[in-house]
This record gives sequence, C-alpha cells and structure tokens, in this order.
Amino acid sequence: MSGLLLGTIKKPVQTDATFNQWEINNCTVLGWLYNSMETQIYNMFMYHDTVDSLWAALKKTYGHARNDSRIYELYKDIA
Repeated sequence: MSGLLLGTIKKPVQTDATFNQWEINNCTVLGWLYNSMETQIYNMFMYHDTVDSLWAALKKTYGHARNDSRIYELYKDIA
C-alpha cells in the first residue's frame, strides 16, 4: 500500500481487473490518514478522494515546515 502514498501505484481504469482492489486499498489508506488528523486539519483536506492527491496536498502544505520526522512516522505507520 505504500505505492499509493509514493504515487507508484496509479488509479486503474474502472474496467481494469485490479480496479476493485485498488479502490479498497485507497479507501483503507485514506481512512487511516483521515482518522489520524485533528478535526481542523481533516476539514481542510477531506475533499481529496485519492491517497496520491491527499499526500501531495499535505506535502505542499506542511512539507516546508521541516516536519520530516512526522512525515516519516506517518509513512512508517501505513507502510
């Protein structure tokens, strides 16, 4: 599932045989990420429907704040 976070696993087309499993994995990881957020932060990012887009938005917002250790902890927790 780390491929979802790293962007190496892309969303397949709906007719692809792997689509259902991708959707299950995507929803699972989104749930983990959203449930680990404070309500205020969740409300800012809740409209992202893929792990890739959520992670990109989080990196853009918080990546410059030198939160490298926290990002690593989150990555380790879901990998």
